Amino acid sequence: MSEHFEAGDVESLVRLYADDAEIALDAPDQRQILRGPIGLREGLERIAAGGLAHDLRVAGIAYGGGYVLDRCRDLRTGRVAAWGGLTICSGLISRHTHAPAWNVVRPSTA
Repeated sequence: MSEHFEAGDVESLVRLYADDAEIALDAPDQRQILRGPIGLREGLERIAAGGLAHDLRVAGIAYGGGYVLDRCRDLRTGRVAAWGGLTICSGLISRHTHAPAWNVVRPSTA
């Protein structure tokens, strides 16, 4: 799946999503929920066009599904630029959340 994101292969990615899947794009001032075939393609095009390396890690597994974390690194600098989470049910992605790294809550250093 990482290779599809990095290559911008939206058509291959769409096949990994359930028919009723949704993509949530979080930004500091808004949250956009995209659904349906057109919405999924739009969200995946935005995520795949970011020039990011996608480091996907399984975070949890349960009967019939799981959760995958996506740490997105800038290909030029190697710095984390965004985070994502994918909920998988019955072998297909049912929900995908994607947010810029500066929108992620970081633990306090105090």
